[in-house]
Amino acid sequence: AISAVRAGSKRSGGPIKTTPISIASRINMDVWQQLAAPVPTVTLDLSGNAATVLNDLKKRGASFFAEIRQRTGLLPAQLEQALSELVASGLLTSDGFTGLRALLTPDARKPSLRSGMAMSGTAASGSRASGTAGSAAASGRQRSRRTGYSVEDAGRWSLLYKPEPADLDEPALETLVSVYLQRWGVISRQIVARESIAPAWRDLLPVLRRQELQGKLRGGRFIEGLGGEQFTLPENVAPLREAATKLAERKVHLERAGSEHEKFISDFNEAIYCSLSAVDPVNNLPLFLPDVKLAKTTRNRLLYKDGVPVALLDNEQVRFLREVPAELQWALEQLLRRHDVNPRLRSYLA
Repeated sequence: AISAVRAGSKRSGGPIKTTPISIASRINMDVWQQLAAPVPTVTLDLSGNAATVLNDLKKRGASFFAEIRQRTGLLPAQLEQALSELVASGLLTSDGFTGLRALLTPDARKPSLRSGMAMSGTAASGSRASGTAGSAAASGRQRSRRTGYSVEDAGRWSLLYKPEPADLDEPALETLVSVYLQRWGVISRQIVARESIAPAWRDLLPVLRRQELQGKLRGGRFIEGLGGEQFTLPENVAPLREAATKLAERKVHLERAGSEHEKFISDFNEAIYCSLSAVDPVNNLPLFLPDVKLAKTTRNRLLYKDGVPVALLDNEQVRFLREVPAELQWALEQLLRRHDVNPRLRSYLA
């Protein structure tokens, strides 16, 4: 669903590159729409062409671009503008991303089918000697003009119907529990609170406890640092216990090491590291270190050591979140930036 209504104006504008989008399975679309916070009612002052397309889709259902154009009699440019207006109003969706990309593509980069056909026709009407070179040049120019996305190549356009406001029933809550478990592996009150839209924990907890009694879920304390009840699928319990056992054995082994510096080096050598983008949904930095701020951009990264954040890349600057020996800082920085490490230095890494 896309929404980009200009402030202070009833007329909706077209989508832009910063327009927020949501990706969801059509099977669960009604659940997400009911879960979303109610949007204040806005009277949309649609243009005449947009209203024509809206009424046509209400009568005929999902249709391709060519079908809508034939029924409405609109020019391609008029129809594209009408679709853009309906998309920005949150009333229209498409089968894929091609339609949205076409609406965001500048006019100068959009393919020109008519000009491409004209060029190929002109080349074919030339002499046989120059025909090969002319057609090759024309096809090259045609390919260069078709580098963008065309709204005519998009799938079907269909209306988005908003369900009536209602409380989530039992099947809807069970669907959300299944989605959260697939997304997070282990869910608790703190993890569910990270969702942009989610039901209250008091509504999910009875469903989780009921499924635990039915043997569908396992409850317990699986992740250290998370308070309250935690739930996961039965098949996840064994890997979690195995990881906890290995971590405990490592701690016992470190206690038998020599000096504190040797313990420190051995701990970093045997640890498991994971470098995540700051925009990755699995990035749980706010749960472990709520006072540490990291902007969610694709260039920022975070390095985890045994599930604990130890370093971050913020605006091309590396910051260590705990004490790291000087001889390990460069190697960890390469892991954080996801650079290849010289094999001679891999002895420092897990």
